[in-house]
Order: sequence, then C-alpha cells, then structure tokens
Amino acid sequence: MATTIIDVAQKAQVSISTVSKYLNGGNVRDQNRKKIEKAIRDLNYHPNRAAQGLKGNHTFQIGLLINNLTMPYTANLTEQFVDYIDEKGYHTIIASHHDSKEQAEKALSLLINRQVDGIIYIPFGSKKPLSSMINTPIPLVAFDRIEPYPCDAVSSNGATAVYQAVEHLVHRGHRRIAILTGCESQTAVRFNAQNRLSGYLRALEDYMIPAEKELIIDGDFTTDSGYAGIEKLLQLDHLPTAVIVTNYYMVVGALRCFNMHRIRIPGEISFIAFDDMPLNRVFQPRITSIRQPTSKIVKSSVDLLLKRISGDYQSYPEILHFPCDLISRNSVKNLYQI
Repeated sequence: MATTIIDVAQKAQVSISTVSKYLNGGNVRDQNRKKIEKAIRDLNYHPNRAAQGLKGNHTFQIGLLINNLTMPYTANLTEQFVDYIDEKGYHTIIASHHDSKEQAEKALSLLINRQVDGIIYIPFGSKKPLSSMINTPIPLVAFDRIEPYPCDAVSSNGATAVYQAVEHLVHRGHRRIAILTGCESQTAVRFNAQNRLSGYLRALEDYMIPAEKELIIDGDFTTDSGYAGIEKLLQLDHLPTAVIVTNYYMVVGALRCFNMHRIRIPGEISFIAFDDMPLNRVFQPRITSIRQPTSKIVKSSVDLLLKRISGDYQSYPEILHFPCDLISRNSVKNLYQI
C-alpha cells in the first residue's frame, strides 16, 4: 500500500495540515520541518504532484535562468539549486541567457510557457527589465547580482568583503593597493562591481590612504579583462604592492598574466581573489580569497521564492545580503616582516 501524507504526519508526530503546508512550500517551524523531512526519507514518500497541481493550480516546477552553465561558479551554484529545489519537492527547469537580452527573452518565454511556479535567475545585465518579465505574474527572485529595478534579490555583501580584504592588506603594511573591478560591465553586473569598489574606497578612506586613479582598473568580469587589467598595472612606473581582483574569471586572467610576465606572488606583488574556487586552493602559492556563502544564497533564494509562490508578499521587494569570509592563505606578503 502506498505511503500517504497521513503516514508522514503520524511518523513525524505533527498534524496533517502541517505536512501539507510544508509540501506546498509554506513556512513551518524548523523543528517540525526537520521531523517531516526525516519522516519523508524514512518512509520513502513521494507526493502525488499531479494531483496537488490540479488542486492548487501548481506545476511544482521552478525555472532556473542562469548566464552560462560552462562557468565553474554558476555550474556549482546550479548543482546546489537543483539539489535544494528537489529537497523542497519541486523540479527544476534550467535555461541560460549568456548575458544576452535576446537569449534572455527566449529563455524566459520558455520557462513561462512551461508554466513554472516561479523563477530564480541571474540578471543578464540590462538597464530595463525584459518585457516578458514585466508582464508575467510568476514570482521572480534574482540571485548573485542585484537588479537595478525593484525585485526580490539575494546576494553576498561584496562591499564589506572587499573592505575586509583591504584591511587585511593594510594590517600587513600595504598602502599602495590596486583593484580590478567589473565596472565596464552591463548594468546588473556593474551594480555588483560598484558595490565591491565602494568597499575598497571606503577602506582606503578609513585608513587615510589616498585613492589613486591609476590603481583602479576597470574590467568586465571576464578572463580577458583580468589579463588586460594586470598588463595595465605592469606598465606603471611603480607597481602596487598588492592587488584585489573582484571576480573569479578576472582572477584566472590575472594569474595567467602574472605567469606570462614571470611576476612572483607574493614576492613581487600580493594578491587577493574574490570567489574561493578550487583554482585558488591548488595554485602555488595558494590564493587568499573572499569566499561567498553560496549555500546560504541558494537556500535563501529558494525559500524566498517559495514564500512568494505561497502568496506571502510581506516585505516585498526583499533584498538579502550575506557576509563573506576572508580565507587567508599564502599570497599576501607581510611587509612588516621584511
């Protein structure tokens, strides 16, 4: 005999209505949620989504609209999203926009036509929302990048993270600190880039270090711009003692440029990377990195979307920023010990 919601409620020792609320994306007490999830696993319970969908006009599908699946950072996020969405009893439909408005329109239309209950997406970088985004009643949550227009959004606190990176360098005797930004990028990306740059400028001001224009290099969050940015720094009469690169793909380009020019890290220049990816841990020396709380970003994005799907629009639009961690490794020289 098939396991039912009644069996789950009895094993979890909660009411049937509490289990139903959980299965439909509603908020339940944390202790009850854990008991329900354990009961579902123990009983190998699989809810009848087709019947629930007919009753509540839901498809129990969530659209995930990302920029590029081939990128390690977004691939890692996508895997976490799929796992957590599945844990919540929903299926994921993945589409990509490759930072193109035309591709984003097509991808969004695809998700809408599949009648997803909600969409989690990385903004593609436009000053204006897509027309289909404006007209759809489907709940939307932006992650990783903050939209320039009102929208639920979840991301890391880049400004505070870069502030801490500058502080880390200052405490080790550095005063001539460069930064590679993504401020040449499109709007949604540029918003994040400017946020990270603001942390850099605020830290310099707090430590009474003059900001030098030649040490602020604009890029577009791509590998090529990371390479080109370091080449600009290498052309200066006086090299900075340290550089902060504010995006993983620019980090890859920057490290390649240092390697091509045989610049030693941290012997000739100290280095801090935004995004703590596997490369940072295997590169020699291991790279001091800003680690984003990807698990919190993923789970909070899904939980916020499910909240909207359930009809709860309190505190809309909600903007959630989570603090990052600075992981100290071997790429920063302590100038006080020289």
